[in-house]
Amino acid sequence: MYILKNSWEWTESDILKMIENETPESLTLDYKRSDSLGKNDKKKNEISKDVSAFANSAGGILIYGIAEDGNVPTSIDAGVDPNEITKEWLEQVIGSRIQRRISGIRINQIKLSPPSTNVIYVIDIPQSNLAPHMAADKKFYKRFNFESIPMEEYEVRDVGNRNNKPDLDFEILVGNKVVSPKTFSCDFLLNNRSIVPAEYTVVELYIDEHLNQTVHNRFKQSTGYHYINVDSNEVADGKKVKTKRYYKQLGIPDATPILYGITYSIDNDPVDFFYPKLEGTYYILARITTAGVEPKQILFTLTYDGAEIDIIKND
Repeated sequence: MYILKNSWEWTESDILKMIENETPESLTLDYKRSDSLGKNDKKKNEISKDVSAFANSAGGILIYGIAEDGNVPTSIDAGVDPNEITKEWLEQVIGSRIQRRISGIRINQIKLSPPSTNVIYVIDIPQSNLAPHMAADKKFYKRFNFESIPMEEYEVRDVGNRNNKPDLDFEILVGNKVVSPKTFSCDFLLNNRSIVPAEYTVVELYIDEHLNQTVHNRFKQSTGYHYINVDSNEVADGKKVKTKRYYKQLGIPDATPILYGITYSIDNDPVDFFYPKLEGTYYILARITTAGVEPKQILFTLTYDGAEIDIIKND
């Protein structure tokens, strides 16, 4: 199964790999030297500015303990003394100097190799559905060109409208259970990232015909699913793939609204797929339509190496 390593699971080796690969700063990644963390008000306010900017934008990762040149990491610096700057202190600064409080932030304290006793701090900040968030200087910030800059008044209003409509995300999880030597199973999941419930939703799945012999029979027998044959569908970069289209309507009174923070399984049980006959790349395209929101398409790429299936979500 394809597993993307989360930033809160990183170790020093992951940081060194980023330096080796010269992974540049971006709208969702920022490197800071260790001395950016300090107990004076100026540095505390800078922390609040940078964290709130990520939450107000697309989310992202702040790494404290990295020297950079031209937005490219060059080395791990001396690191942060964990007895002076603790993880709990950092959590308290973020929680007390940003209004509203941002939920879902994770802080990873990474120990450096001996003889150093210092650490690196990695802060993972999600895009917030409760934005905008105000920094300690009473301003609202956003990420722009590798920096945190003040938002215009209209941008503050636009970000505040995030919660006026549902924001559904779709995931495919490959199960660990081996149904038989020739099949693998998947769970199709919806998650609402907005506090506004999604009451009426249609889920369309365009499934590569080389994957769906088992799923086709299953979906035809599953209450609520509809099947339409599709000769081809453009999934990526003009590529046409023969697919079968399935769709299911989710709405009151048959289904409960999809609420904020709750993962909703489209099926009660995992869906079984046959392994492809040939090694290669296969596709599943999900199209999510919910009332009051423009349809969202998410492409999943499945690769088969003759032994196992990996799946990558292409946002």
